[in-house]
Amino acid sequence: EGDEAQDQETRSPPNHRNENHRPQKGPDGTVIPNNYCDFCLGGSNMNKKSGRPEELVSCADCGRSVHSVSQELLILQASHS
Repeated sequence: EGDEAQDQETRSPPNHRNENHRPQKGPDGTVIPNNYCDFCLGGSNMNKKSGRPEELVSCADCGRSVHSVSQELLILQASHS
């Protein structure tokens, strides 16, 4: 129940992936991380590829998030090289 309320308070996934992603920033200037995986659009309560709950890892520079054990983490890291 707590996760549902938290999901409603944070940003929801976009209808399509935007390659010109601009991170949202909080009042203190820090990047607000996405609450969904940028690749499967699942949240921490569900990796849509594996069908299991999986922790999200977020980039401090762009705010994009991916599931922590997925191959997409390597792709996200490479995009900042």
